[in-house]
Amino acid sequence: MFVGGLIVGFIYIWQLCLVIIALSPLIGFSGYFMAKTMSQIVTGQLESYAQAGAIAEESFALIRTVTAFGLQKDRIRRYEVELESAAAKTTKQGFATGMGFGFVMFFFFCSYAIAFWVGAVLVVNSKTDAQVTYPLPSPPPAEHPYCVVGGIVPPPCNPQGTNLTFETAADACGCPLCRCGCYYINSTTEFNYETSCTSGGDVILTFFSVLFGCFAIGQAAPR
Repeated sequence: MFVGGLIVGFIYIWQLCLVIIALSPLIGFSGYFMAKTMSQIVTGQLESYAQAGAIAEESFALIRTVTAFGLQKDRIRRYEVELESAAAKTTKQGFATGMGFGFVMFFFFCSYAIAFWVGAVLVVNSKTDAQVTYPLPSPPPAEHPYCVVGGIVPPPCNPQGTNLTFETAADACGCPLCRCGCYYINSTTEFNYETSCTSGGDVILTFFSVLFGCFAIGQAAPR
C-alpha cells in the first residue's frame, strides 16, 4: 500500500507527493504520542486495579486475622487508595486521549490545507503554462469561429445556457472546442489529446494515495 501510494503520487504530481511526504511525519508523531501515552497510563491503571484486588483477596483470605487485630479500616483505606489511584489514571487517560486526538486532527487538517493550497497553485500554473505554450489560435478554427475574445460561449462549454462571452483568452482556452491551452490539438494528428495540465482530480488522487500509503507504514509497525 505504501509503495503503491508513492508510485501513484509520483506519476500524477510528484511535487505534491513530496510535500505530503514531508508532512506525514507530523501526523505520525502525534499518533505515536497518543498511543504511547495511553499505553503507559493503561498499564498503570491495570496495576492499581490489580493491587486493589490483591488487597481485597488477601483480606478475605485472612479475615480472622484482620478481625482479631481490628485491621478492617486499614484494609478498607488501602483498598480505596488504590481505587483512587486508578481513577486518577483514568482521568489522565482521557486527557491524553483528547490531547493526542486533537494533535492528530490538527496536523491532519493542516496537511489538508497545505496540500490543497499547493495543489491549487499547481493547477493554476499548469493552465498558465499550457496557455503560453499553446495560445488561442489566430485566426480561430474554421469550424469554431466563436473562439475569440468577445465570442459567444458555445453550448458544450456553457451548461447554463446563458449568453456568455469569452472575456479573455484564458476563458476561450477553458473551452475544449477552442483547441488551445490544456485542450490543444496537435495539427499533425486527428486525435484530440490533453496536455499535461494538472487538474483538481489529479490533486485529490495524489493526496489520498500518498497520505494513506504513509498511514500504511504506521499500521504495519509492530505493536
